[in-house]
Amino acid sequence: VQRHAALHRHSRLLGLVAHDHAHARHDREVRKALAAARLREALALAPRHPAALYSLGRLYYSQGRYPEAVTHLKLLTELEPANFRAHDNLALCYDLLQQDTFALKHFFRALDLVKDAHRDYDWAFSNTAEFFLKRDQFDKALQLAAEAASRNPQSARNFY
Repeated sequence: VQRHAALHRHSRLLGLVAHDHAHARHDREVRKALAAARLREALALAPRHPAALYSLGRLYYSQGRYPEAVTHLKLLTELEPANFRAHDNLALCYDLLQQDTFALKHFFRALDLVKDAHRDYDWAFSNTAEFFLKRDQFDKALQLAAEAASRNPQSARNFY
């Protein structure tokens, strides 16, 4: 009887945790939808606003809406050619869309922009390393991963 009661309590707790997790996921999706709506409103008023373009592009990327992310991030790279974060994130989208030529163009542009001026930005190196790793180009991946690790030795991702 005690074991049955304990199992019942445990299964009820697991059910509550699962419900809370599902509720939290739903809340995140609702917040993302509201954020996207607000960003689209901002872009309707100022279609070339860099922060709104970047934020909406990143939001679409996080939702797996890569073509929409490309639209906003590409415009941002045209408006601000030196925006290394925009190039890096645009390259990620092109990678996921299997458009390797465009991905490499923007990965290399991001790397060029950060190599000397932004010593604290390791993402361009780790993202490009991952691109090459997925294509079994280990020598290129290792060089880039080593640079990412030297820029941010606290990041576990850079050592993976």
